[in-house]
Amino acid sequence: MRYTLATRLAFVGLLLTACNQQQDSVAPGVDWVLTNGRIYTVNEERPWAEAVVIKDGEFVYVGDNAGADSYISDGVEVTELGGRMVIPGLIDAHTHPGQID
Repeated sequence: MRYTLATRLAFVGLLLTACNQQQDSVAPGVDWVLTNGRIYTVNEERPWAEAVVIKDGEFVYVGDNAGADSYISDGVEVTELGGRMVIPGLIDAHTHPGQID
């Protein structure tokens, strides 16, 4: 099969255009990034993490600080935990007699 010069140039141009595509961020519009913490994940294979990223109330990243840094941009709330611990699911679920409806 013979390719003309114009076909080859069009193909190369298409490849170069595709390679030049850029992502603005890993997950645009994340809400909250917590870094430098001791985060218990409840995952037996990786029980601890340094950082989490939250978007629309769901975790989109759990891992080290370097990975979380790629989610930080203007307008994203960042909380520096300073080594403090985060434990998921601890809810004040106690009650007192007479307070139950």
